[in-house]
Amino acid sequence: ALQMTMFTPLSQRIVDRIWRGDVVFYANLIDDDNAAPGASGNASITRARTAVNVRRSRPQGLREAFRVSRLRVPRYQHLMHIGIYLVFMCVYARVLFDNSPTFTIYEAVLGVLAAGFIFDELMQFYQSGPRCYVQHLWNPINTLTHLNLLVFAVLRARVLLYSHAQWAAPTYGLLACNAVLLWPRLL
Repeated sequence: ALQMTMFTPLSQRIVDRIWRGDVVFYANLIDDDNAAPGASGNASITRARTAVNVRRSRPQGLREAFRVSRLRVPRYQHLMHIGIYLVFMCVYARVLFDNSPTFTIYEAVLGVLAAGFIFDELMQFYQSGPRCYVQHLWNPINTLTHLNLLVFAVLRARVLLYSHAQWAAPTYGLLACNAVLLWPRLL
């Protein structure tokens, strides 16, 4: 799990429990899917105010294991991000190797995934602010990657809409330049 040298053993155990999902944070009672709809009484009000739920370390049953609220757990967020990125890289490689003169379903999927990554990056920039955003190593690289994907989309749309066949090769060449920035993230 997450290891920090500046933590005491107690604080390290707390961070580990948060990473595993034993401690889950909620913004309000509505986010907690264990709260019964229409529940009345002080228990629900107390849970809404504390906004923390301590759970068993292992999900009991298949239904509990696949709850949407489990995506609040950092471990599951990380695994989901890796899975989506692997799908993105497979689609990226397929589009690059196809080098199709016509629009394909893989290009549509690549566009949707790229739009999702760009939106996620914009939200990180908005939440952290410019000064904190540029301090992380991958954020400026991500920005270059996303700008490259946007330029690819614009050039590809120009090729498809205006039948500029001479722009097809440079468009895929530009997409291939992104490989230098995308593949090292898998390491």
